[in-house]
Amino acid sequence: MAKAQQSRLPDSNADFELPVQLFASDGSREIISANIRRVNNGFFQLRTTAALDIGRRFSLEYDACRTELEVIYCQRPALGSCYVGARVLSDGVSSARKEMRLPVDIRAVVTVPGVFEQARAVVKGISASGLRVMLSGPVEVGSMIALDIGNGLVFGEIKMCRELPDGRHQTDVSLDEFLERPECQVPDGEERESGTPRGLFRRLLSRRD
Repeated sequence: MAKAQQSRLPDSNADFELPVQLFASDGSREIISANIRRVNNGFFQLRTTAALDIGRRFSLEYDACRTELEVIYCQRPALGSCYVGARVLSDGVSSARKEMRLPVDIRAVVTVPGVFEQARAVVKGISASGLRVMLSGPVEVGSMIALDIGNGLVFGEIKMCRELPDGRHQTDVSLDEFLERPECQVPDGEERESGTPRGLFRRLLSRRD
C-alpha cells in the first residue's frame, strides 16, 4: 500500500473527497454522484453537482458500505458544486458507544487527507473514547481519518499521536461514525486473521439518541 507525503504533517482542515453514490429513497430511482468531505457524530458533509431538497432522504453507498441519510441543508455559493449536510437515519450502528475497553489486533487500511492514501495500519485497542491505532508515520492532531477494517469503514479524528521507540506512531482516534458492510470483506492486499470477530464493531456501537 502506498503512503503519500509521509515526510510532512497534513493540513488538519483537508477534506476526504471520497466518491460515493446517493440513491433516492422516494422511489424515483434517482442516483446522484457525490463526495464525502467530512464526517462527524452522525453528520455527513457532502459535495454534489446537483442541488438536493431539504428533508429528502437517500441511501449513501461507498465501497459496499451503506447508510441512510436525510438532507438538512444544501448550499450553492456559486456556479459549480453544492455543499450538502445530511444526518444519519439508519437503525444500525453509529458513534454513540457503550463504556467498554477491549484489546484488539485488527489490520486496517487508512486514509488521512494529505498524508496517507490507502496505507496499512493496525487497530490495537478500543476504549470508551475511541480507538488506538498504530501508523507508520506522524499525523497532526485534529486530522480526519478513515479506517477500512474489512467489515466496515470507521470515520474519526486524530486526538493524540506519539512516536514509539520502534519508529511506529501510536494514535488515539475518536469514533465519529461507522459504515457497516452487509458482508465482511478484507481490505485489498490484507489477510484477515480467522480469530477477528465479525461483529466486533457492531457490538461496541449503539444507536445515537
